[in-house]
Amino acid sequence: MMSLEEAIVAKVHPDVAPLWAVADTDGLFRSDTVGRLLAERGVETVVFDDPIAFRYLYETIIRPNLEEELGGCYLILLEPESEGFHHLPPDVYGLTRKFTIALGDKFPGLSRKVLAELEPATLSRLWEKRDQFPAGHLGDRDTADLVLRIGFRIEPTLLETFDDLVAVLLHLHLAGRRLPDSLAARLQEIMGGAYTAKCDELI
Repeated sequence: MMSLEEAIVAKVHPDVAPLWAVADTDGLFRSDTVGRLLAERGVETVVFDDPIAFRYLYETIIRPNLEEELGGCYLILLEPESEGFHHLPPDVYGLTRKFTIALGDKFPGLSRKVLAELEPATLSRLWEKRDQFPAGHLGDRDTADLVLRIGFRIEPTLLETFDDLVAVLLHLHLAGRRLPDSLAARLQEIMGGAYTAKCDELI
């Protein structure tokens, strides 16, 4: 089965086009594994965050390699906060094969707000277990419960006492993991009541 990282880089290949541009709204191309997979394909990533610096790199390295057909392949990565492809220089814009990618493309039906807080390893685990996702669109709370269950192996329905909460948090601590804010808030909501103040101290 194709991993999440393999699915992310699937369409980028030197045999298809030598120059690519991606609007990566959720930073999916920023993981180390994605970078390694691109390098294995012979694709070099260029972050477009400074137009002047990019123009220098393009004129001194990228354009000469492309014109002399030296076999290079480049992926121009637009920052998540970028406003789109129109920020590319017109000559570069016309040469690139462009595409966009977002969490919603890979995890349709789940809350982007919750997913955006997750580390790449947790997203990869969700991808591997996506056949366990319920049908339909899930809101923030249901997505948080799903992520707790699959991504962190915490079953929300089994948290009945404060000791239950302490046990799962201790397990995470020993594993060197930390709950994102949305998941911590969901645990506080689940416990609620008299445990609210204690949750604030632990989570």
